[in-house]
Amino acid sequence: MSSLISGMRFPCKRSHKCLWGTKTLLLIALLLPGISAAENPITNPLLGLTAAQIASAYDKPQEYIITRNGKRIGVHHLSFRTEDDTVVVSVDSSITVRILRIPVYRLSYVSEEVWRDNTLISVVATTTENGDSNTVEFDITTGGPSAADTHYASNHWHPGVLTGDTVFNTLTGESSNITVTDLGVEEVSVSGSKLNATHYRYDDDIQANVWYDTDGLWMKMKFSGEDGSLIQYLRR
Repeated sequence: MSSLISGMRFPCKRSHKCLWGTKTLLLIALLLPGISAAENPITNPLLGLTAAQIASAYDKPQEYIITRNGKRIGVHHLSFRTEDDTVVVSVDSSITVRILRIPVYRLSYVSEEVWRDNTLISVVATTTENGDSNTVEFDITTGGPSAADTHYASNHWHPGVLTGDTVFNTLTGESSNITVTDLGVEEVSVSGSKLNATHYRYDDDIQANVWYDTDGLWMKMKFSGEDGSLIQYLRR
């Protein structure tokens, strides 16, 4: 699947079981350390901080411009509300694709995460695509098949999501398997300025590329749509 919304309908592929045994992989890693996964461990200056501290690091509501093949199609907002030990993270996106100025596709996405004592307590996300709405929910108190593995939702603001192997998919309402690779520091063009950012690649059930700035904040995302178009989110 794919989507114009962050953390949602990225192109997916089936998980594949490794053809080699664990012992064989370990031996190869020892003999050829250059290919070890430990070569590029996930790093981010905000890792180890609480959700409240990370929310505070964003300082103010964030706005991301959404483009399709370089043409602006929408906007993505990210905001935070903190009270005592509770953090509420709100996401609001709107997209309109036009052909000859005629709207041919509309999508809106609204999500709310509630964190308490540095734990993701609940998520509610509603996607409305060309008038058809779908709402998914996660609530740690009610359990369910994904509760034990869910520590982050697919909204990207929390860099801790890069360190896990599952994420709550705010489109499907299920846990998606992810593998994240650190591709190193690159220059990202923002409003005519060149800024350094660390590039990470998502593989497995979710396929996308994301960038976090030198402060550890989410800056950019790219992924391919179902039609092969290139979708990008870039912070103002």
